[in-house]
Amino acid sequence: MDKKNQYTFSSLNGTKAKTLFAGNYGFLRKKKSVVFLEGKRVWVRSNAVLRLLWLSGTKWKYLGALFVIPGFLINPFYRLGALLVRK
Repeated sequence: MDKKNQYTFSSLNGTKAKTLFAGNYGFLRKKKSVVFLEGKRVWVRSNAVLRLLWLSGTKWKYLGALFVIPGFLINPFYRLGALLVRK
């Protein structure tokens, strides 16, 4: 999906994350979820996934357009999906 190598991926406990989440972003390491930093903008949970889909430019961008929905409305579906995947 990242054919242009635009994104850096890291676990929240990785050395790259420790560097990125220094200072004001330190609290994000405790989220235990998907976090996407876009410039100074922070996307968390479902909004992070949807924003990445939107930016992908592939056919998935249409699903990613849902990133405009506030997190408190869409995150329950994200959590449900996460619970189903763990089983």
